[in-house]
Amino acid sequence: MIDQQEKEYNSVIMAALLHDIGKLLHRSKPGYDGKHAMASGDFIDANETKCKLTNELYDLNLVEWLVRFHHSPEEKVDGTKKKVWSKEKILEAYSDNRHTEQEIDRTRLWSYMKIVRDADGYSCAERDYGDQKRTDADKRTAPLDSIFESISIVGEKENGVYRYLLNTINPLSNFPKHLSYLDNLAAYIGEFKNAFPDLTVYSKLNHVLSAILSFLERYTWCVPSDTRYSRADISLFDHLRSSAAIAACLYKRHYHKLGNSNFETRNNEFVLIAGDFSGIQNYIFDVTNRCSDGTAKRLRARSFFIQIFCEATIHKILHALELPLVCNLFSAGGKFILLAPSGNDVEEKLIRTKAEIQKEIHTRYFNQFSFLMAYRNIEKYRPNMDIGNFCEIADNMFHLLEMEKLQSSQSVFLSNEEDEHSENKKKKKWNQAAFSLSDDEFQKYAENGDCSICGKGPGEFSERSGTEEDPVTIQVCRVCHMNKEIGKILPKKQFVCFGKGKGGTNKIKRITLFHENDNGKAYYVDLSDEAPASDDYYLIWNLNNDKKGMTIDRWPLVRKNLANHVLTDEDGSVVSFEDLARRSRWKNTEDSKEYGSDFLGVLKADVDNLGLVFSKGFDTPERPRDKRYNTKEGELPLGTDARSVSRFLTLSRMLELFFSGWIGSIMEKDAAEIQQLILDCQPDVDINLFQQYLDTGVIDFKNIYTVYSGGDDLVLIGPWETMIIFAILLNAKFREYTCQSKSFTLSAGLAFVKPKFPIATAIREADALLEKSKSEGKNRITILGTTVEWNQLPELLNFFLFLDSRLKDKNSNINMSFLYRLLDYHQMALTYIDEDKIDGLKFASALNYDLGRNIYSRDEKQDKKKRNEEIRQIHELLNIKKKKNSLMYKIKPCVFWSLYRSRSVH
Repeated sequence: MIDQQEKEYNSVIMAALLHDIGKLLHRSKPGYDGKHAMASGDFIDANETKCKLTNELYDLNLVEWLVRFHHSPEEKVDGTKKKVWSKEKILEAYSDNRHTEQEIDRTRLWSYMKIVRDADGYSCAERDYGDQKRTDADKRTAPLDSIFESISIVGEKENGVYRYLLNTINPLSNFPKHLSYLDNLAAYIGEFKNAFPDLTVYSKLNHVLSAILSFLERYTWCVPSDTRYSRADISLFDHLRSSAAIAACLYKRHYHKLGNSNFETRNNEFVLIAGDFSGIQNYIFDVTNRCSDGTAKRLRARSFFIQIFCEATIHKILHALELPLVCNLFSAGGKFILLAPSGNDVEEKLIRTKAEIQKEIHTRYFNQFSFLMAYRNIEKYRPNMDIGNFCEIADNMFHLLEMEKLQSSQSVFLSNEEDEHSENKKKKKWNQAAFSLSDDEFQKYAENGDCSICGKGPGEFSERSGTEEDPVTIQVCRVCHMNKEIGKILPKKQFVCFGKGKGGTNKIKRITLFHENDNGKAYYVDLSDEAPASDDYYLIWNLNNDKKGMTIDRWPLVRKNLANHVLTDEDGSVVSFEDLARRSRWKNTEDSKEYGSDFLGVLKADVDNLGLVFSKGFDTPERPRDKRYNTKEGELPLGTDARSVSRFLTLSRMLELFFSGWIGSIMEKDAAEIQQLILDCQPDVDINLFQQYLDTGVIDFKNIYTVYSGGDDLVLIGPWETMIIFAILLNAKFREYTCQSKSFTLSAGLAFVKPKFPIATAIREADALLEKSKSEGKNRITILGTTVEWNQLPELLNFFLFLDSRLKDKNSNINMSFLYRLLDYHQMALTYIDEDKIDGLKFASALNYDLGRNIYSRDEKQDKKKRNEEIRQIHELLNIKKKKNSLMYKIKPCVFWSLYRSRSVH
């Protein structure tokens, strides 16, 4: 049994998580009528049998009372006037409730009420600004506005016409639409009510919170938290999640004075903790092809390992501070932001935990990546509403992390003793032990040398590599050995189970992330394809959200979109890069021969200006003076309310949903399903030629290998032609997902390499091409030596389809020799366009001569219509008035694409 204080703490968190659930329920009639707070309380009352736990983790009566009265209700007096309930009347309602089990001190009870109220207000501080009232739709039928239209770094915002249908969360279908109102409320609310989880099967608060959060995300991601104003872009889910985190911190900060009369004092309430894993891309991609046939497995495993290590790091910090996992406000791409209460012991715990994390990385993972952490007290929280300017604070926190890079791993390499020989008496001594090897590691280096894969750790495990004809035995370190084993089994596993306790095990599926130390237990992950059996798990990710619901046995499942698709053989083994490259080939039905080039395409892409979007993208409307904030006459309160915690969460979660959710889901679709998507995304392209091209069967997104995708960037590998088409669809769908906003654009680099080319070097080449796209103005892709704006792709795609169709036509005079000559004319034109040399204009006469001699021939066998089309298309190359935007300037990708595709396979 838990003590009364812990029960009340849990009750406050539960109430904050459910306090506004009635905002969806009271939209439908008949049903939960009246104010949303009362509807929320009625819902808890109606689900008593699902909420009342036998182990009494929380006080259900307290939860219901806090939810029902977190806003003071009103009542009519004499049928006309409205009167707000008094504090005494609200407190009496607690005692009168039929679920009351234990009376709580009235002053303490009111303090809990203040915590839930303030958490609600702090989460969505923008409710108080002078925004315009909603006029375009009834509040009950108003949909959620897209957060992407609330943001602008290029000028005025869009008209706000993109909104979301009521629909359970699904990365493939949750795209904004042109929408004015919702028309399926009753059915959706009915499904929502029936799907509320049975909490009685859980024995731990973490499991209860996970079950509710999964349920809320599934159904309320598309429900606006407030529909009174013209902009309703914050989801109810994100508001409830951040409210629970704030309430947990407020309770921890003030628990020693919750029954005192001076509880209103609010200074230094919160600490923001920012974390960043530096060097993770180097860690993921630093895999050589030296004597190794497991590169694909290791790449996949390293990416997955970083994700779970980052997640376990967050858990370790929050557990050290005795906070629920809901206090993880944001985590993606190796970065995270946590909310914690301020206090005398918080800094001490953070310093100790940071040192433990850095020591683990140093001793177990050979410093192949590093962990940075910074934290900051939010001062004078209530008067200045600093949390309303949350996006700017978060941006400042990541700036502090950049400064932290200069002092990374100090806790490992410096001791706590001061150096008495230094002029600076406060300077610490070097920790000499951190620079030396243990006897065991020294022996391993001496016997086996460096790891043949990463070159960092000592060889500890023997692996067979090479070819069947020429097999070799190599020595690999424990990290690379673990990565290969993880990469081998990961495609077959559905559940990622996080546990705390004994980390040592002989099971390959168990990944020990933090080993036991003097201050705590080990943290580990078990990979499973069936219902877990251990009682030590505190969190379970479901990697396949279609196969299972939100619960298996007594475990709540957290929906987790991990873009971790790989192609596997019938026996379940990952397809090699050589096999992937061969899938670029296509068969010509006319001569039954195979054509194509065995290349891999390596795509690297990310969102442009994302830091600027988070720090400056939200508008800053002026708020009228409000006496509640104790401002002087004529003075506006400080802070920018539009930059709230909830908006930060909504934006970051929606970006993560695209890069982890949509990316991962689209690769699971059959080629036939994908084909129509591709055709629809390029309306300005010749559909007939595009359809003929796709019918050759060379494009299949299942052939794409996901190295990494999450947060705001990705690295993907696949057959080279598939990657070209995928890049085109990626940008088109991202533009659709972000409401065609000018503030959300992608830059990309696509490198082509042979399958045995060192993959780490190939990714660096793609990264260099990505940087070239950004340096030339962003919102571009660099491919085959040419940087192109995305909106220019239809023209290039059309010209490629034209060349490809003619190369396959035996009666056409356009052949591969002519394409090679086109490249010569292109180089001549560049000297005029880039260098302003008049000699470059000779390309026009050379091309005209070539056309007259080789293309304009009056071969009676050639269809006149086709010949005229060839003449029209090629004449476009002579028009260079647009210079760098001309077709001749950008022709190289079209020509090389056609040449590589038309090579005969011998």
